Amino acid sequence: MKTLALCLVLISLAILPSCGDDEPAAQPTIATISVTVQNSANAQAVSGANVILYNSSTGDAVKQALTGSNGLCSFSVDLAGAGFGTFSLRVSAQGYSPSPAASATPVPFQANAGQTTQRSVSLTPATLTDAGSISGKVEPAVDNMMIVATLTNDATVGYQSVTGPDGSFVIFNLPYGSYSLKAIKKGYVCSANPVVTINASATSANATISVSPAAGAVMRGALSINTTAGVVLPAYMDVTLLDPATMLPIPGLSVKALQTSNWAYTMTGIPAGTYKAWATFGNDNLVMDPDWVRKNPGILDVTLTNMQDLTKNFNTTPSFVTLMPSNPLTNLEPAKITNLTPTFQWKQPSTASSANYLVIEVRDADGATIWGGFVGNTLSPTNGLQIPKGDGTIVYNSDGKALKALEAGKTYQWKM
Repeated sequence: MKTLALCLVLISLAILPSCGDDEPAAQPTIATISVTVQNSANAQAVSGANVILYNSSTGDAVKQALTGSNGLCSFSVDLAGAGFGTFSLRVSAQGYSPSPAASATPVPFQANAGQTTQRSVSLTPATLTDAGSISGKVEPAVDNMMIVATLTNDATVGYQSVTGPDGSFVIFNLPYGSYSLKAIKKGYVCSANPVVTINASATSANATISVSPAAGAVMRGALSINTTAGVVLPAYMDVTLLDPATMLPIPGLSVKALQTSNWAYTMTGIPAGTYKAWATFGNDNLVMDPDWVRKNPGILDVTLTNMQDLTKNFNTTPSFVTLMPSNPLTNLEPAKITNLTPTFQWKQPSTASSANYLVIEVRDADGATIWGGFVGNTLSPTNGLQIPKGDGTIVYNSDGKALKALEAGKTYQWKM
């Protein structure tokens, strides 16, 4: 979840002077984001692509739209007085691989109030067999509801989308099978979970999901930090509920635990259901204590009934601090560098002093590991790349075993 902070993009930089009017003008609050989606093979426009805009600070979906015949769509976002916001995109279309891959973290970008930010997304054609799509509406229409389709014979396999302003949704590239659908958002409950089937004779299905307002459940508690030595404490940490099948944040179900309130939090309006509870999803140099998670199997699983009042506390610990290249905590937009063999520098938290060695992982924008990391799901470092524990540095591809060279204009993510 922290890789949002660990991005870099290789470009050439130019610093331009600015000038202003003699008298201040009213500050704009609306940012416009224009998205172009094209086929990576031939640069042709991709129409009907599903574009979801996310708030990169919280992980929440903000807006959804489908591209027109020209491959374009746009969003207007009220920044509520802030000069800029940081966002990311997930884009999918039938017959194409999604961008980014489901397992990858979307790359953040900045949008400024009073300006139009242009984003271009290229989708790679995919050779899909035995796959279709599900579309439909939420009634009455509710904007920005998470729609989750899970296989009826395996509820751990899920696919998701988000409703648009008219309550419509679409989910592409689903393997043939029967799916149970649900709509999730703070303050609402599904009247029923429709089941639809797609197969060779019916490659697409349509469904209506009925929802109604509901008071929902309450989850409250506090976060603790196992050590504050050498840590610059944030003004707040966050608690977020994720859909367990997709591990994505549910719109509206994220709250702040303020330092001034001893890290206490209260989340209301939670629909009855099962979730993954996550703390410090945001960018704050803290993570959930991995020892606490490991020693308490199932500690992150939460099942709530309507009107239930649940107490849930979390243990956190300092994370690795990525010193360079890295963006500041206050801005999730990728750091901009010009060196194709950057030196990565980090500071190890004192709580990780018992580590035998460290591992670095560098991934491309689609989430593919291109240097370091682990072999499959094992704890064996790829190519035996073990780094001595402690604060340190390492140059990209210093062992000569990176799968590819870094390219100018591309975006990458790294973590320890």
